[in-house]
Amino acid sequence: MTANTIIKTYDLKSDQLAHTLTAAVTADYFKDLYDQKLNEILKGFKLPGFRPGKVPKQLLDKRYGAQILHESAETAVEKSLGEILTKENLRMASQPKVDLTTVKVGGDLEYKVEFESMPTIDAIDYQKIHIDKPVVTLSDKDIEAVAEAQIKAAPQWEDSKKAIQSGDKVTMDFEGRVDGKVFEGGVGKAIEIVIGDGKFLKDFEKGLEGMKSGEKKTIQVVFPDSYHQAKLAGKEASFDASVTAVQSAKYYDLDQQWFEKCGSKAKTKAAFLDELRPLEQQRADRIANKIVRDRISDALTAAVKFPVPASLVEGELKREVKDFDQLSKKAQDEQRDKVTAHLRYLLLVQHLVDEFKVEASPAELELYLESVMPAGIDMNFFKSWYVQDQSRVEKIRIAVLEEKVLDRVRDLCQLKEVKMSLDAAKELLNKEK
Repeated sequence: MTANTIIKTYDLKSDQLAHTLTAAVTADYFKDLYDQKLNEILKGFKLPGFRPGKVPKQLLDKRYGAQILHESAETAVEKSLGEILTKENLRMASQPKVDLTTVKVGGDLEYKVEFESMPTIDAIDYQKIHIDKPVVTLSDKDIEAVAEAQIKAAPQWEDSKKAIQSGDKVTMDFEGRVDGKVFEGGVGKAIEIVIGDGKFLKDFEKGLEGMKSGEKKTIQVVFPDSYHQAKLAGKEASFDASVTAVQSAKYYDLDQQWFEKCGSKAKTKAAFLDELRPLEQQRADRIANKIVRDRISDALTAAVKFPVPASLVEGELKREVKDFDQLSKKAQDEQRDKVTAHLRYLLLVQHLVDEFKVEASPAELELYLESVMPAGIDMNFFKSWYVQDQSRVEKIRIAVLEEKVLDRVRDLCQLKEVKMSLDAAKELLNKEK
C-alpha cells in the first residue's frame, strides 16, 4: 500500500485479532527526525573551545549518534504505526512486539510489528431482548419472616457443657498437617467458628460435632480440588483440634424486648412490622432490580459474540489466579474460560459506555461506595481507606458505569412484569447468579 510522506509502504496480515505488520518509513522523514533531535542536543551542548550551539554536528553525531538513532526510530515507529492503525480502524489490545529491520540515516526505516487488536462489536437490536421483570409486593407473612431472620442473626451466646451441634459457637485451637508437615495457614489459636456457617471445611465442622469443651480430637479432612490454595487442592490433611469453649444460641422473641433493642418505639408486633415494611420494600425492589440487571447482562452476552484478545486473558490470569501454573490442566482451562467470559463482558460494557456516552460523577461514585460500606464501619474512615488505592476506585467507577449502562438497556429492551413473592424472588436471584 502506498502512503503519505511518513509511511512509504506497509503490509498488514491478519488472523482474527492477531496481526503482523511490515512497514517502511520514508528516508526523508526519518532523516528529518534524526536531524531535529541532533539540533535539540546541539542547542544546549557546551564543550570547551566552542561557543554554545557551535559544536560541530559531526562531533555530536559521533558521540550521540547511536542514542539519537534509537530515539528517532522509536518516534518514527510510534508515529507511523499510529497512522496505520487509524487508517485500518484498529485499536491495540496490549503492547506490540516491534522488530526494527533496517535503521539507517539516509535510508528508509523498515520494521515489523506483531500485535493483537481489540475486537469489533456488532450493533445490538435491543428490541429483540425480552426480559421478565419481577414485581415483589410484600405480604404480612414476608415482613414477619424478615423480622424473624433479623432475630436469628442476633443470637445471645450462653456457655454450654453439652456436645457440640449445628448452630453452636466453638472456640478452639488447631494444628493441621499435610504429609506429616504443618502447612501455611494450618495453625490457629482461640479461633471462633459457628458450626454450619460453612466458613471452615465441611469435614472439619462435621468432625467437631459431638465434642465438648476441654476435649481434643484429630480430625481427618480432604481439601476440595477447587481449593484456593493450589498446593492443598485435593490433599488429605489431619487437624489436631482442642475445644476451649462451647456456646449455644439463645434467641429473642418478637416482643417488646426485641423492639427496644432495635430502637423501635412500637408497642405491638403489628406496629413493629409496619415500621419494617417501607425499608423492606426498598430491599425487595433492589432484589427485583438485581434480577433484571443480571438477566439483561446475560441477554447482552448471549446476543453479542466476539473473540477476546489472548494477551488480555493471560495478563488477567497472572494477576487474579494465584499459582495458576501449578493448577491441573482441567483447572487451568476452567479458570481461563471464566476469565475470558468476564473480560468479554467488561469489553461489552465498555463498548456500551462509549455508545451511550455515560459517565460516573464523583457524587455517583460516593453514593455507590456508601451502598457497599460494611455495617458498623465509620463512613469517613471507609471512604478514606478506599480512595488510597486507585485500583479500588477504578472498580467502583466500572461498577457505577455498568449499572448505568444496564439501566439504559433496560429502557430500550422489552420488559414484561411478573408478580412474585419475596421468597420466590430471593430463590430466583440465587438460582440465576
